[in-house]
Amino acid sequence: MKKLFIFGMSCFIVFFILGTCVWLFIEQKDKPITKLNRSFDHTHIEELVVNTDIVNVTFQEGKTFHMQYKGREQLNVTQQGRTVQVVERMNGKRKMLNLNPFITNAEELVVTLPPKHLKHLNVTTHIANVNMKDVKVDNVMVWNDQNGEVNLKDCQFKHTQIKGHETFVKIENSELTKGDVNVANGMIFANRTTVGQSLFKLGEGDMHLLKMSPECDLKGIANKGDIEMSYAQVPEHVRLKLQPTNGEAMVEHPNLKNGINGNGKHQIELYTNNGNIVVR
Repeated sequence: MKKLFIFGMSCFIVFFILGTCVWLFIEQKDKPITKLNRSFDHTHIEELVVNTDIVNVTFQEGKTFHMQYKGREQLNVTQQGRTVQVVERMNGKRKMLNLNPFITNAEELVVTLPPKHLKHLNVTTHIANVNMKDVKVDNVMVWNDQNGEVNLKDCQFKHTQIKGHETFVKIENSELTKGDVNVANGMIFANRTTVGQSLFKLGEGDMHLLKMSPECDLKGIANKGDIEMSYAQVPEHVRLKLQPTNGEAMVEHPNLKNGINGNGKHQIELYTNNGNIVVR
């Protein structure tokens, strides 16, 4: 009986390993490689709409409006009037939960944009990252509906809307006005950035606003997490309003001990339900 059990287990292990190898290494061979290398006349484009599931998207500054991609996902690019749209077309099987460790979302669509020509940029991802560097657009909307990262560096936006489910938002050396950043679970990290007339809202996680410009006007709300803020230069004409429901509010900056500096025209409102607030 023991020998029969050992024989059965051995057969199971052998067939399990063979089946796993077929699943891991042969599954992708039938998928063709998609290549995209396309340029547009940027003088006739006002809006760009990008919708991907697992393909990462990188936006960068350049002299021409150009898209480049090489990978196994199919991208459908269309132009109607002054709007260019990019949509990732995935089959139903790949839209399900991915358990194959050899299939990752390392594939990337690279979009080059001339500065200050595009008026509207709308990006939607499912499980993918969005990276923007040196991008200057009037209106930007980024929505990560499952999980991923949104990274902005050296960007200038007049109207900004960023929404995420399980999302890490990182903003560096940028200028955002009339912004609405709303993340359900994750982190909001801003560094050396000017934010005007904007709302940063975080359901669960910490918010770090470090070495910010003294000209910032913003409201930060964290439901479950801490908020930390510091200034790159000595703040002038700043008014603080710190309201932690279950936590402590600490003002460590010597120029803001009384919660106001100068005429207080730059207002900072920070709220937490379960967390501390510190201004350094």
